[in-house]
Amino acid sequence: MEKTILTLASACALATSAYAGPSYNEIIGEWIHPDWGSAMIDGDGVALSLSYSPAEHFYLAASGNRANMNSVADVSLNPVFDISQYTVGIGGYFALIPEKLHIAADVGGVWQDIEGFGNDNGLYLSPHLRWSPQQVVEVRVGALFSDLDVNEDWAFYGRVFFEIFEAVDFTASYTGNDDYDTVSAGLRIRF
Repeated sequence: MEKTILTLASACALATSAYAGPSYNEIIGEWIHPDWGSAMIDGDGVALSLSYSPAEHFYLAASGNRANMNSVADVSLNPVFDISQYTVGIGGYFALIPEKLHIAADVGGVWQDIEGFGNDNGLYLSPHLRWSPQQVVEVRVGALFSDLDVNEDWAFYGRVFFEIFEAVDFTASYTGNDDYDTVSAGLRIRF
């Protein structure tokens, strides 16, 4: 009986010690639905992002997405077009509450191609909080700024992760401001 209790206690301690709080080593694949409400344009697409932390308090980030957009207002415009966006950046984080609450920010380059309208590039900045109240839940809230011609403005975002298998999470998010909204859902793999 004592051996069983000690074995279970050791396993619980090992599982808890392996948990490091908010994740910075991840791959996220998801469906996205951008909606440019002010222009009456919406669409569906896919997104893939990668984050890797080679050292404590530092991470690298990259993402890409592509969506097929539809104009529901004026069909004399190009009613169907594709939009692609790519980012590459570096970030840093600091634990406000170890393994629970981190303040983080990443900054980098953003490239965007809107079919029929041309290319644009610039910088992005994303300050945010990462909160992990339990081992199976992580929440991110923050702001996103990009200096692209189409959407040079701040936006708010929120994202939640729920663990469904070891190192695999379901994720859903919202990003938006007065000009656009984007919702997404997908999977995250932590490594």
